[in-house]
Amino acid sequence: MAKRKRKGRDELRRALRCVVYDMLILKWAIEDLRSNDPRVADLRFGRDEVSLAAALIKFRTLYDFLTRSSSDNGVRNTDILVEDFGLAPKVFSNEIVQFRKSLDKFGAHLTYQRAVKSKDYPQPTRRQAKKYGSKLLDIANALVQECLDSGYSLPPVGRKYYKQFRGNPS
Repeated sequence: MAKRKRKGRDELRRALRCVVYDMLILKWAIEDLRSNDPRVADLRFGRDEVSLAAALIKFRTLYDFLTRSSSDNGVRNTDILVEDFGLAPKVFSNEIVQFRKSLDKFGAHLTYQRAVKSKDYPQPTRRQAKKYGSKLLDIANALVQECLDSGYSLPPVGRKYYKQFRGNPS
């Protein structure tokens, strides 16, 4: 793979906005999962399945942002990585790593492991999405704050996302 091109300040501002957007959507999805939406008759799930799917997708994007390195297989020059901001990739517990692997089988791809309910990759649960998603948000928030404290800034819409994320909508 070719060496990654160093990103300019404006590119990094926009990238940080994308990170904050995914944080906000994950936060909202977790909040919706806590609402205990009623199940649809004859199904084992309800409309909160949409929130679970959103939580899984946004968990995956943020996890990859926080953990992947430019030297990893499959990383493209267009991927936003924590090291773009001069920070080292994060390492998570095996429990969270296994949850991330299950997302590939259940949340991001149509696979036969999903169809046969593989024991190696169990279906991610709402409880896991809430628990691990909240942990991930804490780490991502600390990273965003570290970026802001070290001189990076958010564009206007990114500042609005971050205010919403932090619970200060006005």
